[in-house]
Amino acid sequence: MYNYISKIGNICFAILAGVLLISLLILTCNGGVFPEGFRKNDKVKNGLDVPLYYMRVTDRNRAYAKVTYNKTHAANGGAYEIRFTSSPEKDIGLKSTGFTFDKFLLMKFKAKADKPMTINVIFHHKNNDNILYSPIQLSTTWNTYEIKLTDIKQRTEKGDPVSDTLTKNDLGPYVEWSYPKTEKQTTGIFWIDDLEIESVI
Repeated sequence: MYNYISKIGNICFAILAGVLLISLLILTCNGGVFPEGFRKNDKVKNGLDVPLYYMRVTDRNRAYAKVTYNKTHAANGGAYEIRFTSSPEKDIGLKSTGFTFDKFLLMKFKAKADKPMTINVIFHHKNNDNILYSPIQLSTTWNTYEIKLTDIKQRTEKGDPVSDTLTKNDLGPYVEWSYPKTEKQTTGIFWIDDLEIESVI
C-alpha cells in the first residue's frame, strides 16, 4: 500500500514539474515576466503577450489592465488592454517601472482605441520632478507609433513647458500610457502591443 501511494505521489510530482517547466518556457518565449530592460541590450522587444508583474494601472479605482488574446484586439499574439474612467486630478492609464531608458533613442509600439482619442506617453526625468511626455492620437485601427528623444516635451507638474533640452541619459526607468485628466468624466479602452525600445550601449 505504501509503495502504491509513493508511486502516485511521484507521478503527481512529475506532472506538476512538467507543467511548470512548460509554462516557464512559454512565458520566456513570449517576453517573460521579468523586466526586459535588465538585460541591458541596445534593443528591447516585448510582445506584451503575457501579464508582466511590473506593469500597473495608475489608479486601481479608475483603471483596469489585462492581457487579452482576442484576435480583434491584439495586433500579434496577446496585447495589453486598458479600461479607464478619466479623472480631473491626474492622467489615468498604465505604467511600467521595469524598462531601462538609459541612453534612450527611440520607442516603438502598436496601439489602438475603442474610439478616437489622444493619450499621453509619459516619462520621468532622473534628476527633477518634471514630467516628460509626447501626446499621440489613437484611432480604432492598429497603428505603429514612434517616439524619439527629440519628440519628448519636458513639462512641470502643472503642465507648463520647460525649455531645457533632454539628453539620452536623462530618462528614469518609467513609462506610462495615459488618458489626460479632464473635468468631464469619460470612459474608454485602449490597447498596446509589440513594444520596442532602442538605446545606445
